[in-house]
Amino acid sequence: MRELEEKGIGRPSTYATILSTIQDREYVRLEKGKFYPSELGIMVTKLLVKSFPTILEIAFTADMENKLDAIENGERKRVEILKEFYVIFAEELKKAKTEMKNIKNEETLTILL
Repeated sequence: MRELEEKGIGRPSTYATILSTIQDREYVRLEKGKFYPSELGIMVTKLLVKSFPTILEIAFTADMENKLDAIENGERKRVEILKEFYVIFAEELKKAKTEMKNIKNEETLTILL
């Protein structure tokens, strides 16, 4: 949580939900007070970073947080920020739809010994 806060990502009110979600989806496991990525978590992260490189950049996320603050403070318009975001998101989503592996549809062969 400290690292998220230091990088300007999220809010203290959202940290518990974020940590709960990544545990519930088994992307991480908690051992002795530390989080460790699971194989699933590593795989999902790689797929997302490859398919959505801009949106998953720390600087992009921190900038988006600042823009949301500006909306809250009445300094920026919500629709304006959403349009700016959507231009980037739509481009990366289009690419992901054609290039991203669908791991749910892939079967893994297992051998019983």
